Amino acid sequence: MVKNNKKEKKFSRYTVFFITMAVIFTILIVRLLFLQVVMVEEYREEASKKPYKNVSKVAPRGDIIDRKGEVLATSKQSYALMFTETPESKEVFFDTMEKVFKILDENKISIVDEFPITVEPKFEFKFNAVDEASKQWMELRFKKDRGFQEDIINKLYKGKSESDLSKAELQKVDEELLKITAEEAFNKLFNEYKEQFKKNYEIDIDKKNYSLTDKRRYIIVLDSIKIQSYSGYKPVIISNSLDKEAAFIFEQLQPDLPGIMVETQP
Repeated sequence: MVKNNKKEKKFSRYTVFFITMAVIFTILIVRLLFLQVVMVEEYREEASKKPYKNVSKVAPRGDIIDRKGEVLATSKQSYALMFTETPESKEVFFDTMEKVFKILDENKISIVDEFPITVEPKFEFKFNAVDEASKQWMELRFKKDRGFQEDIINKLYKGKSESDLSKAELQKVDEELLKITAEEAFNKLFNEYKEQFKKNYEIDIDKKNYSLTDKRRYIIVLDSIKIQSYSGYKPVIISNSLDKEAAFIFEQLQPDLPGIMVETQP
């Protein structure tokens, strides 16, 4: 009789244990399904608003000395001003960059400028090429990367893609690409960004009455963002020559400058 009671007790403990574990696992599975099925859209939207950034940091170089201990080269701390694209920062991009450019101008700090179209004293392509063939190749690459080629293919060979074209047809497309002037390319790019902001954020850039030079500065940043996006959404460098004082200003104003951040560099 006593033996049977012990078995019942043992059985009872195991039963409670397994029931408890089953309840816990059921709760976990239900919670997981709730998060992955019911709440997935809400969390995806929330995640898209967060400013994730992928920043490469360069280690300090240190001083270079000769065998006598004399310094041949030294490393000076400087700061880079960067912009990260998020839904929030894109929506107020022009307001943010107005403030950024104003601070940079007041501190006589230049921006990183690799955009190959100049507007002063005239519209002109400026490529770092040693000969005409290299210049033409770089000009074609610039225009193709920004969607000019698709427009010409659609105009000349409607219904075809680049892979459908013959060698002669591709040559014809290149010839038409080279006919696009610096002014036409600049205006096309600016108008595309203008329409994009008007459609997505109801921002009318024309009302801001930007000068040609100001328009170019905005395009420099927007173009860098676009090209950078092909290799992943990484921050773009606006300026890499900030001094300590300017870096401090931007750090203080960071809550009012969505997408703007300061990184140290050697």
